[in-house]
Amino acid sequence: MNKLLVAFLVFIAPFLAYAQEPDKDAVGGFLHGQGWMCMIKAPDGWILDNQSWVDSGIYALFYPKGTSIDDVASLPPIIYFNSARLENATDEGLKAYVDEDIRLHEERSSATLKERKIEIGNFEKYYCLDLEYKNNGQQETIVYLRFLDGVHLVVLTTPAKAPHENFIPQLIEAISNMNFVQKAQNPPVEGSTD
Repeated sequence: MNKLLVAFLVFIAPFLAYAQEPDKDAVGGFLHGQGWMCMIKAPDGWILDNQSWVDSGIYALFYPKGTSIDDVASLPPIIYFNSARLENATDEGLKAYVDEDIRLHEERSSATLKERKIEIGNFEKYYCLDLEYKNNGQQETIVYLRFLDGVHLVVLTTPAKAPHENFIPQLIEAISNMNFVQKAQNPPVEGSTD
């Protein structure tokens, strides 16, 4: 048994590590949470990065192919995803979440906020806000979506106002490519107390 473990560690483990390297040409993947899964796909000409911001709790982001997010001084436009659980899993609960997010931004006075009207065909109820950060001019457009008991934020961020508007179509495309499904609950095991 020990020889088999050593053989695994010496010969097979390095291949597993190599297989887990990020794919520089990946364009699609999955996000998942409690009771849900979402298939995502990058806008045309963009790539999926599911590793760079994991330490910050961001498990998927898109940016144009051929650009890099390594140099903070010259960041490309980025679309990223974030999710949270709603206490009230209704459209009213989504509105309450958005109102609280607005209140927190206004309380910090770190950004100016403005509602944005956009057309998204695959979600009936959603909210969209533009933020301009006062300290550095960074621009964000945040779209708040609801699926089941989750609020899902899709955020377009650019380092400056000038190019931001040019990337709203990619934000809409990323959202249009989202496909949520409810995860099936595992049936109880015979003889279990659940």
